[in-house]
Amino acid sequence: MEMSSAGVFNAHARVADRDDNYNYSVRVVEVRLQYNYNGTWLNLRDEFPADSWASEQDVERTNSWSCGSSARKLVRAQAYVQWLRSGSVGADWVTTNSVYICPRS
Repeated sequence: MEMSSAGVFNAHARVADRDDNYNYSVRVVEVRLQYNYNGTWLNLRDEFPADSWASEQDVERTNSWSCGSSARKLVRAQAYVQWLRSGSVGADWVTTNSVYICPRS
């Protein structure tokens, strides 16, 4: 999660190849800014970057979302990342801890 200015948030994802002998290619496939509504996680922002594989790291963000006069929200960031080596693709969802934002103005 990033707060670019007071009350303005986005989800930020980064996947990177470690500095070792395996040389993976990596990419962020999807990144979400989500909020919890009655126990269900819903998307505030959802981005599907059109990137190709990156040799060292891939960094992506959702568009920003502004609190405005919203009530307090429980939010989190979630990203789907992939890694490629020797024609074999691995993938996983990565999810941050949740945090409350946006007190009512």
